[in-house]
Amino acid sequence: MEKAPDFLTIDEVCKYLRAAKGTIYKYSKSRSIPCFMIGRQLRFRKEALDDWVKKRETIKPHKKRRRLKTR
Repeated sequence: MEKAPDFLTIDEVCKYLRAAKGTIYKYSKSRSIPCFMIGRQLRFRKEALDDWVKKRETIKPHKKRRRLKTR
């Protein structure tokens, strides 16, 4: 795999994390993913993304919600 640049665009992040663009935009809007703006464009520091992923790996997955039975 070729070395990724230090700063990534939204398209590069989507490819790197294998996530949809809408998901990355949602995370950036809620400020849960580390990013910053250059003009009107989002940029992501690769090192910060790697740290963010490592922190999320230790979080337990969501429990399945039980559906309420309707009559």
